[in-house]
Amino acid sequence: MPYRHIYITNNASLSTSSNQLLIRQEEEYTIPLEDISTVVIENKSVIISASALSKIAEYGIALYTCDDKHLPNGLLTSFNSHSRQLKVLNMQLSMSKPFQKRIWQKLIRQKIANQARCLLLCNKEGAQKIGDMVSKVESGDRTFIESSAAQYYFRYLYGHDFVRRKDDTVNSAMNYGYALLRGRIARSLCAFGFLPCLGLFHHDELNNFNLADDFIEPFRALIDMWVYQNVNDNGNGKGLTSEHKKGLYNIFNTCMLIDGGKSSTNSTIENMVLSFVTAISNMDAEYLKLPELIPLEMNEDD
Repeated sequence: MPYRHIYITNNASLSTSSNQLLIRQEEEYTIPLEDISTVVIENKSVIISASALSKIAEYGIALYTCDDKHLPNGLLTSFNSHSRQLKVLNMQLSMSKPFQKRIWQKLIRQKIANQARCLLLCNKEGAQKIGDMVSKVESGDRTFIESSAAQYYFRYLYGHDFVRRKDDTVNSAMNYGYALLRGRIARSLCAFGFLPCLGLFHHDELNNFNLADDFIEPFRALIDMWVYQNVNDNGNGKGLTSEHKKGLYNIFNTCMLIDGGKSSTNSTIENMVLSFVTAISNMDAEYLKLPELIPLEMNEDD
C-alpha cells in the first residue's frame, strides 16, 4: 500500500522517469511512484509535466493544489482505475434509500462518538453529554442530532465564544486538515471503483466529491483533536504556519482503531472503503467498519 506523503513548499520541477517521481530543486530527489499516496503542491511556482500528471493519475496518487491562503483547493485523482468499474457503479446506483439512510446513521453515530472521545482525550467537559447523543441518531438522522451535537461539541472544545466559520488560525487549520482527508478518501473511493459525485446524504450538483464528504464525517474529530493540541495553545498569533501544515499532512500516519485493530489513518481509510464494498454488495450496513479515535500516536508498521 502507498504510504509516502509528499509536501512541496519551495520552487520545484516535477517529472517522471522509470516509474519514479523526479523532484528537482537545489538537489534532485527520486521517489518510487508506487510508494506515494498523496502530493500537496503549495508553491505556485512549481512546474509539473503533463506526463507526470498522467503517471500520478495512473498510480492513483491524490495530487492537491493550494489557493492564495495556502489551503487545498484542487484535487487530481484517478478516473476509471478499477477493473470492474461498471459493476461497482451499478451497485452504487442500485443502493436503496433505506440502505443509504442506515449507512448515514452509522457514519453520524461514529462521528458523534469520536467527538465525545475527542473531548475526553483533551480533558474537556461535555464528553458524557455528547456521547449520550449517539443512540439518539435515527436512520438518516432525520431529527438532525448531528447538528445539535456539533453546536455543543465546539463550545466544549474551544469555549462559548468560538465561531466555527470565523477566519482565524484554528478554523484555518481544521479546514486544511479536512481538505486533506477529503481528498485522500476521494482517492480511495475512486480506487475501489466508486463515482465520488454520487453521495449518500450530500447531493450538491456542483460537488464532485459528495461521497467523500459523507465518509469524512467520522474522521473529523481526528483533525479537531490534533488542532486543539497543536494550534490552539501554540499558534502564538502567527497564523497557520508551515509546521502546522506539515503536522496536519502527517495525520495520515497517526493511528486509529478500525474493526478492533490499530492502523494508520491511511490504512484505516482503505479498510473503511473496502468494508463499504462488502456492505453495498450485501445491502447490509452492518458490514461497514468505521474509525475510532484514540490518543495521537505515529504508526510504525505501515
